[in-house]
Amino acid sequence: WQWLARLHDWGFTVNPLSADPHEMVINAAYGLGKTVVDGSISPDTYRIDKASGWLRDRVIGTKSRALRWSPDTRALTEEDVDPEAARTPALGDDLLDRLVELGLRIEDHFGDARDIEWAAVGRTVFVLQARPVTAVVLPEAVPLPRGAAPHDHTLPSLVTALARVAPARIRETEPAMPCTC
Repeated sequence: WQWLARLHDWGFTVNPLSADPHEMVINAAYGLGKTVVDGSISPDTYRIDKASGWLRDRVIGTKSRALRWSPDTRALTEEDVDPEAARTPALGDDLLDRLVELGLRIEDHFGDARDIEWAAVGRTVFVLQARPVTAVVLPEAVPLPRGAAPHDHTLPSLVTALARVAPARIRETEPAMPCTC
């Protein structure tokens, strides 16, 4: 099925750069994943709050090339992606929501953070692998000053701050859609 993939995605159920266990990161590109792995394109990156499903950030990558299976030549071919498609998010809201829900289910099943590789063919998502996240270095705990309560040193929630500044950018989350995997 991987050869037929319209999209190739990676997801981390913990942010591998910040070690934030409350944030999921999903990367997506067109075609097979080799163009992302070899660095010839940069994928779209989505950062999602795991508790609410809220999309914290979306960065559209270049996605200018795609590696696809050609039934005519029966071989892999690298092709240019239409410039308009390259500027468009690779994942629609429906598929992104399904990937988040699936990532949470996989993390819950294994009991730890996972590096998940997916392929999408039409509306069907295939899990290619789900391995433990090994590249995250968790920061050391910073001790609180003597006598301080933990809540004395917490920062206001980013979601709370954005709700006051830009309520139009925050969408309500819908109930998780069942995965057809």
